[in-house]
Amino acid sequence: MRIMSLLDFILPSVCGACGHVGAAPCADCFARLQPPPPGPLPEYVNSLGCCWKYGGAGRELIKSLKYANNRGALAWYIDVLVSRARHAEVDVVTWVPMAPQHRGSRSVDHNRLLARGVATRIGVCARELLERTDDSPQSMREGSDRRLGPTVHAKSACHRVLLIDDVVTTGASLRNCALALRAGGATEVHAVALARAPVRTQYDRAGNG
Repeated sequence: MRIMSLLDFILPSVCGACGHVGAAPCADCFARLQPPPPGPLPEYVNSLGCCWKYGGAGRELIKSLKYANNRGALAWYIDVLVSRARHAEVDVVTWVPMAPQHRGSRSVDHNRLLARGVATRIGVCARELLERTDDSPQSMREGSDRRLGPTVHAKSACHRVLLIDDVVTTGASLRNCALALRAGGATEVHAVALARAPVRTQYDRAGNG
């Protein structure tokens, strides 16, 4: 059950999924969140925890944070990410970097916000360990290009890393980030994400369902 805090009454927020003023997410949209679907562990990643399925209310919540900078549920997002990361012993928290194309159009890097909140909660530092060097966002790619993932390199090294992302689709972003971190000296890379999209089969990709 979504527990309302005193701040929900003093500074009411807006549910990113339905627009209801009050607790974010609202009780109805919280109840509509579905468990994350199963999927393979991305290569070079030691563990992966996801909070809900990317679809319906779960999709709208992330879109509201990502594209509308709706931070009403930010503390709750951080809570659920921390709950998925408790088993991992890490030295630093970092995040999947934003595509350069989006840096000018968005006022905030939501993954950075999430990573800093998680780091504070678990008592380690948040550091920008990764840099994105290609211009095309994953959301604008199709088919084999999306499965190749972004081009990423490590700016500095750390041993045990917790990597934060918003949505896992093909897993290519996490894989490429983890590979870059390991090339930079990381010995373990654990990852947590808000949502996971169902794995698309060859039948799905053909447009048959």
